[in-house]
Amino acid sequence: MPHVAEQVIDDAAFESERVSRFADRVQDLAARLTEWQDHLPIVFIVAMYVSYFTRMSMDVHRGLGSSGYDFGLYDQGLWLLSRFRAPYVTIMGRNLMGDHTSFILVLLVPLYWIAPGAWILLFSQSAAIGCGAFVVYALARRKIGGVALPTLLGALYLAHPALSWTNMEQFHPDAYLGLLLPLALYGALCRRTRLFVVSAALCLLVKEDTVLIVAPLGVWVAWRRDRRLGLWVVAAAIGYALFATQFVLRSLIGRPTLNSWRIPFGGPSGSVRTLVDQPGQVFEYLKADHRPFYVWQMLLPYIPAFVWAPDVAAISTLVLVSNVASTFVYQHLVQYHYSLVVVPALAMAAVVGIARLSGRRRTIVVALVVLLTAWSAHLWSVLPGSRNVYAHWPANHPVPTEVRELARHLPPNAVVSATHNFVPQIDYRDRIYQFPTPFSARLWGVYDREGQQLSFIGDIQYVFITNDLLDLQPIWDRYKDQFEPFVQGRFASIYVRKGLAHPPAPALAPSAGATSPGNP
Repeated sequence: MPHVAEQVIDDAAFESERVSRFADRVQDLAARLTEWQDHLPIVFIVAMYVSYFTRMSMDVHRGLGSSGYDFGLYDQGLWLLSRFRAPYVTIMGRNLMGDHTSFILVLLVPLYWIAPGAWILLFSQSAAIGCGAFVVYALARRKIGGVALPTLLGALYLAHPALSWTNMEQFHPDAYLGLLLPLALYGALCRRTRLFVVSAALCLLVKEDTVLIVAPLGVWVAWRRDRRLGLWVVAAAIGYALFATQFVLRSLIGRPTLNSWRIPFGGPSGSVRTLVDQPGQVFEYLKADHRPFYVWQMLLPYIPAFVWAPDVAAISTLVLVSNVASTFVYQHLVQYHYSLVVVPALAMAAVVGIARLSGRRRTIVVALVVLLTAWSAHLWSVLPGSRNVYAHWPANHPVPTEVRELARHLPPNAVVSATHNFVPQIDYRDRIYQFPTPFSARLWGVYDREGQQLSFIGDIQYVFITNDLLDLQPIWDRYKDQFEPFVQGRFASIYVRKGLAHPPAPALAPSAGATSPGNP
């Protein structure tokens, strides 16, 4: 009997312990669900951002708002890679990595095996920019605490005008820095070494000139966190930039860059000489082309906050200076992707700056950041509710509808020269050229044969062009006798080379509506 009693007691104790463990699991799950519930607002904001800009950019693309430059060249290059071919992009006449060393794009290739389409570039671009808000939110949760203020700061990151404009500027690998740079900054600020190193390495794979942001970040880490680690990152960033320019680009295009002309006063030595001998000329140059206004647009949303963390904000200095100093006007316009690279360090600096404040001062600074961000977004972004409208034809407009119908009749691997905004609709082929190339080279190769007839002109089988060629009409007039109409529509036509065996020309239903197939 004592033995039975002991067994009963042991069973009861075991059952009690099992119930206790179950209760602990339930409490742990409830705590996790509560924590996830805290994250729902920022998840909703990011999901809305990504959904809106994916739909918008897809509609622009289907409405002929994308071009061979700067969408088709990436799309054709990745499609070629997905077919295990060299990514020689005939749209621009050089290897995909001979434009920029954007090796990060290789990660998209598996998606081209599964469901090739424009959605891959456009969705990944929107998702990368949108998800950067998660990192800003995570830093604010760690530095400030709570839910409401971190959620607000994450949302404000997405409201900076440079982000929405990058999202609508066709496609550029720089968009991935909208996520990768915040991750690298988070790793540096929060002493997450592995995250910092991996994210910094991925930033370098976006483009050869990301050294301008990664090296300063390494300097900050050497100064504020870990001297050895920071200096290693600086050396790695500079070394990779030299490898990308002096080995990769030089081997593919015969020179380290195609953009040296963007350095003012004839190059680095000329800039230094002018600064020493004629500083007034440099000052006048920096005042021109609305450069001071550009700096104002970039800094305005975060000025009240990042003054409390100038060391973090200064990580963007080299990129901002290079944008302002460039002779290429797009680099100092907030509407172009060059500006996005400046924003993450400013946003993270704002979080750090606000975390250093308390009480009334924090409230005032946050209120100013909200006010200035909302004002900037209204004036200069393309977010819903701003005063700017991104003009484009919708996908169901008569012109793009007809162009897509015509494109269906091109043989899948035909060699085609097409109007620039027709190219992205038909770029899954080995050879596609942006008219008037190769009849008269435009933006092709390394730009040393502009206006010349290229040797492979006889390879062109089909010409797919708008009926209103404007200044390109004289070029077509010189060569059109070599072709005959294949399919003709109201806005665009396809011509086939005479004597080429081809399927019979299909009948095309007349379209109605617009009167010109050029870009809106």
